[in-house]
Amino acid sequence: MGDWSLLGNILEEVQEHSTIVGKVWLTVVFIFRILVLGTAAESSWGDEHSDFECDTLQPGCTNVCYDKAFPISHIRYWVLQIIFVSTPSLIYMGHAMHTVRMEEKKRLREHEDRAQGGKEYLEDKVDVSMKEEATVKIKLKGTLLQTYVFSILIRTVIEVAFIVGQYLIYGIFLKPLYHCRNWPCPNPVNCFMSRPTEKNVFIVFMLTVAVFSLFLSVVELYHLGWKKFKQCLRTYNSSPNPVATAPISKEPDAPARPSQACTPTPDFNQCLVATNGHCNPFNNKLAHQQNSANMATERHHSRDNLEGKDFLQMHYLQGSETSNSSAAPPGHENLFKDKRRLSKASGSSSRAEWVPNLLKDPSHTSMNYAVTDLSGGPKPPSPIEDSYRAHTLAGGTFPGQLTTLGKQQLYDLGARIRKTYIEEFNFLSPIFRSSEVYVRSTNIVRTIESATCLLAGLFQQKQEGAVKIQTSEAETEILYPNYHGCKLLKLLSRHRWTESALLPDIAEDLKRIQSLLGIVGHKHVDFIQLRDDLVAREAHGLPCPTVLKNWQKTVEERAVEMVYYIYEPNKSENLQLSVGPLLHTLMANIEKKIEKSSDDSRKLYLYSVHDTTLMPCLMALGIFDMKWPPYAADIALELYEHRSTKEVYIKVSYIGQDQLVRGCSDVFCPLNEFRKALLPYMLDSKRHGALCNQTENITK
Repeated sequence: MGDWSLLGNILEEVQEHSTIVGKVWLTVVFIFRILVLGTAAESSWGDEHSDFECDTLQPGCTNVCYDKAFPISHIRYWVLQIIFVSTPSLIYMGHAMHTVRMEEKKRLREHEDRAQGGKEYLEDKVDVSMKEEATVKIKLKGTLLQTYVFSILIRTVIEVAFIVGQYLIYGIFLKPLYHCRNWPCPNPVNCFMSRPTEKNVFIVFMLTVAVFSLFLSVVELYHLGWKKFKQCLRTYNSSPNPVATAPISKEPDAPARPSQACTPTPDFNQCLVATNGHCNPFNNKLAHQQNSANMATERHHSRDNLEGKDFLQMHYLQGSETSNSSAAPPGHENLFKDKRRLSKASGSSSRAEWVPNLLKDPSHTSMNYAVTDLSGGPKPPSPIEDSYRAHTLAGGTFPGQLTTLGKQQLYDLGARIRKTYIEEFNFLSPIFRSSEVYVRSTNIVRTIESATCLLAGLFQQKQEGAVKIQTSEAETEILYPNYHGCKLLKLLSRHRWTESALLPDIAEDLKRIQSLLGIVGHKHVDFIQLRDDLVAREAHGLPCPTVLKNWQKTVEERAVEMVYYIYEPNKSENLQLSVGPLLHTLMANIEKKIEKSSDDSRKLYLYSVHDTTLMPCLMALGIFDMKWPPYAADIALELYEHRSTKEVYIKVSYIGQDQLVRGCSDVFCPLNEFRKALLPYMLDSKRHGALCNQTENITK
């Protein structure tokens, strides 16, 4: 037999652009037919003519009888069958490769159209090899789908023809004795074939595989037909209703991504970080505003775990940091994410309207506070907040604000933390003291308000002195991926952002949604914008476009896929640039508490950040679940010291659930393992700055 590797390689390419059933069919063809035929069946038949013996010495009689018994050998017949059955798939592959080429050219053209000017185009061409490495996948639709179905029909007909042909020529089984009466045999001759039983086994096997292959072809036709039927039914049920597009249809000219150079995007959510537990443990907690109820559950769960594992819970180790989380007795550093606002705060959000009642300030959520820079000086300028206030919405206010619901959620979260750290464990004083609590926020009003609302719930508005909230310059901010302060991150993210919107599944679904919303021409909206708007509407009980009712799950999934593609967590460099300095800061706080080298007596550290900080942190920890963090989601890093051995452990929780960090042997992760797990992603400010300026190879 010849070398089947060429056909095998071609069929592997076909598999890349086939349905699930098609992949199974190709596996059957390659493994159960080609491999069996090439490795076993051929040796069973061998030189069949020499082993075909007749009880005559008449010249030519044996040859004539063999030709009558085997007009074509089984081996060659099966070879022809495999080649003919595979040919339609090869034709489809040619069409698919042509479609891929055309899709790539289309993407490049759109990529060029999106770029603004020669310089930005060069920046968007960053790391083109990353694009080439990605597997191009195409959707079965239009003429490509027709070709695919046609290839299945042809191979089905060919399969049937060969099965019937084999039956007509040979029947089902071979008999060991063959009676021959053909000329030039002088009289009836008895001929005997070799290994008839073994050959019958292969014949039955090959027939069975052929029938199974035929069955798979029929199943695939049914699968495609049923899938198409459901798609048509869904399209029919969600047919566009121009009247019901709601305000979202009035924002067709929204930019694909934030126009603000210094980020974060207007749909960022706030996070507060609480640290410092009341016992040896040190906790870093990231929380996202809506699931605050889960934090209390987490705290109780954490206490149970500690008692069972012989961890010291009720004594505070000097220098150990804890977070303002609501469940674990040890210290926590909490990041509370606040995304309670109605519209996406971008230049395009001026079409959105605000409901005045959503912006009332509950009196019980207020605290006296002062905002300073990191050194205690005057509050630095906030270009992001300025950009919000420069755009007045139709309702008379500006985007990017924390709503009444958001403030209440943060207050409730603080109340739950109070139950754990003040009422149950007496870890924090019942009155706010700046000597115990450190607060840092991004320099945006809504994140600052989130911190104060949480503290109001935690201390029931009781305070000694004003709450001091530290913020950083936009250029040096580390509490979110800083595209303005890091040139390399800006280039890479812009490139990945453009590509993410052009991924086949994302682009196709987005095109359909834009059609439902009546968005045409060069006007654009992306899944992250859609998700931001829909989730905020749903949380506040506001109406959503009815045409998107059946698309909410898809919008959520596609938005997460875009973010995951943009951060590209399989490359540590992207996460280093995004949250490396923040992770380094959290780890440094932990180590200072362990070493007791710090005179800082604070027990609680709050960092108010954003959802786009939470996600890369989750990716770096290896616990991202491919779901957008819900409101009030929280990540808690808790430091524990064993009562007997004094060994230090870190426990990570997300939304109240303990997580096994990638690289850790247990939920209670030994410090060395935890440090090793984060090492590829942590960067101090000096190394981060040096890496951010390494753009020469990218721009070239």
